[in-house]
Amino acid sequence: MSDQSTQQYRADRENGLSAQDSDGDLFEPTLRVEAAENRRRLPNPWRVKSQLWIAFFGGSLALTVIAALNSRRLKLGPDERRYVLLAGLAGFLLTLGAAFVLGQTDVAEEWQPGPDGSYFRLVSRAIALLSYLAILRLQRSAERVHRFTGGEYASLWVPGLIAVFVLGAVQNAVAWFLAR
Repeated sequence: MSDQSTQQYRADRENGLSAQDSDGDLFEPTLRVEAAENRRRLPNPWRVKSQLWIAFFGGSLALTVIAALNSRRLKLGPDERRYVLLAGLAGFLLTLGAAFVLGQTDVAEEWQPGPDGSYFRLVSRAIALLSYLAILRLQRSAERVHRFTGGEYASLWVPGLIAVFVLGAVQNAVAWFLAR
């Protein structure tokens, strides 16, 4: 080591920097600076794992809307946002298909797992949870970056309840119409 690099090494050690940090090549540009600039532009995202409850109680349509809004807040690229929409819409269409099939057959009358005989509710929740798993996979890395950079999260209570009640009712109304 040259005398100048030795002095720089000692100064960096006194300031709490390691040898890797002092090079500057490894960590430039830092995620924290870039994330702080991006956070000013969009509202804070919602936790991706909280979307599980939206899927369970509201169905695929409510999950799709919340996940699409959250994808923008997480700053996913256009392809990832498109895949989130496709996963959610696929779940919604599968739910409507299941409603149509169950409405045209006697399967719902033959096997009634719940106390009120709600076979469709079981199928629609299973489809919504599968859609959630696909969306979780797409949004997980962006949420990790957000969490690593010290980002804060917004509350999902109000938008989540609105999505569950309004969009869940819309999904169930369309499914009821198809099942008739």
